[in-house]
Order: sequence, then structure tokens, then C-alpha cells
Amino acid sequence: MECPYCKNEMKKGSIHCHNGWLPLVWRSQEDDSSRKIQPWYMNFTKTKLMDVYLCPGCDILIRKIITNK
Repeated sequence: MECPYCKNEMKKGSIHCHNGWLPLVWRSQEDDSSRKIQPWYMNFTKTKLMDVYLCPGCDILIRKIITNK
């Protein structure tokens, strides 16, 4: 995916959340890279958000929202 700000290639990954007491982390699905988003994130349930794109240059995260119609 192309970054809408700098036009460089974005990395595909996922966001991992662990009941609010561990850091909120984006992890690449392409390589071993990761990025801490928040030192901790309170009141966020344990979940994993897939297909979240990160631009390493701009620090922009993008995720497509899918709705059931």
C-alpha cells in the first residue's frame, strides 16, 4: 500500500493488545520489525487487529474498516 502522505511503500502488519497492561505494539507481517505504539493502553480488551499498514517514514497507521451489510 502507498502512504497517502509521502507516497512511500507501507508495511503490512497487525496490532497486538494484551488486556491493557502491556505495550500496544504493531508487528510486521512481512519481516521481524515491530513498533511500540503506546507504553500501555488501559481499557483495551485482549485482541489482535489484522491488516494494519505502517509507514516507517511518517509513523502513520492505516486500517480498512470492514462492515457487515
